[in-house]
Amino acid sequence: MDTVCKNFTSEDCVVIIGGTNDIQKPTRQNCLDQVSTKVTKLSKETNVIIAAVPWRLDTPHLNLEIDKVNTYLYGKVKENICQHGNSDNVCYSTSMVDLERKYYSRSGLHLNSRGKKIISHRFAKQIKAISNNEREKNF
Repeated sequence: MDTVCKNFTSEDCVVIIGGTNDIQKPTRQNCLDQVSTKVTKLSKETNVIIAAVPWRLDTPHLNLEIDKVNTYLYGKVKENICQHGNSDNVCYSTSMVDLERKYYSRSGLHLNSRGKKIISHRFAKQIKAISNNEREKNF
């Protein structure tokens, strides 16, 4: 992230979308802490949207863990990141958590092309709101 975003300004926006590969691993907290540190640093220079992790339809028993991660991410945006970075530059997005089954692949793990199109439009709308200074902290 540091290399890609090094010349970003308040005119730019970074969307961070996490997956579920490490959701049950003991290293999950370390990964979340690293993301939090990176976002704190990025938010001083540019706009950041942190997307909630979408549920797994193929293994619904993991959704409780996903909820814990999303609660953690939301808390970091609301409390820690906003206190240390520029609170006007960080927001939490729920754009990916309410998609119906029809927007997932047959396996239920990944989004299909219609699902990707929907979230692309949602993120585009959020980025436009940020550029127009009309956004909320939680989309």
